[in-house]
Amino acid sequence: MIIDKEKIGRVLAIGGENIIRTYDKDKVIKTPFGLRYLLNRKKYVNSIKESHLELKEYFKDYLLPTEIVFSSDGRSYSMIQSRLKNRKLTPKLIRKNDFVKKQFSNMISCNNKMIRDIGVSWDFYGTLGFVFGPFWVNNVVVAKNRLVMIDLGIIHLEKKNQNWLAYLIGRLAFWRQNRYLRALMSKV
Repeated sequence: MIIDKEKIGRVLAIGGENIIRTYDKDKVIKTPFGLRYLLNRKKYVNSIKESHLELKEYFKDYLLPTEIVFSSDGRSYSMIQSRLKNRKLTPKLIRKNDFVKKQFSNMISCNNKMIRDIGVSWDFYGTLGFVFGPFWVNNVVVAKNRLVMIDLGIIHLEKKNQNWLAYLIGRLAFWRQNRYLRALMSKV
C-alpha cells in the first residue's frame, strides 16, 4: 500500500508515540514522533513490526486491525486503522456493564501471560493515563459493547537494547499502570 498524502486530514490526537490524523473518509493514520522514535528511528521502526505480531498473538480478540506501511528506507512507518464510533472506557462503565468488565479482566489476564512469556507489557494507559492517572484508560475503547485496543504501544520490561532513558520511563509507566489497574479492579 502507498500512503496517499491527499487523503491525510486534520489532527485528531497526539499520543506519546504517534500523531493521529484522519485518513480518507473512514480511517485514521498514525505517524511516529515519540521519544523512542527520535532516539533511534530504525530500531524503533523494526520494533513496531515485532510489537504488532506479539500483540496479535496475545490479544487477537481485542486488537483493532492495523495495516502498517513502512517507508522504503526503513526509518519510518504509518499505521492505518478504521475510525471507530466509540466511547471511552471508564471505571463507571466497567462497574455497570458485566460484559465489559469480563472483557477488561480478560485483557489483564492476556497481558499477564505476555509478561510471563516474553517480558513485555501492553500499555493500557498511554501517555494521557501516565500523566492524568487511573481514570483515563486511553488505549482501550468500547465499540458496539466490545473492548478494542487502538494502540500498539508496549513496554519492554528488560533493558536489553533499549536506551536507558526510554527503559526507565517504561519501567515507571509499567509500575504506575499496575498500580492503576489494581486500584481500578478493586473498585469494580
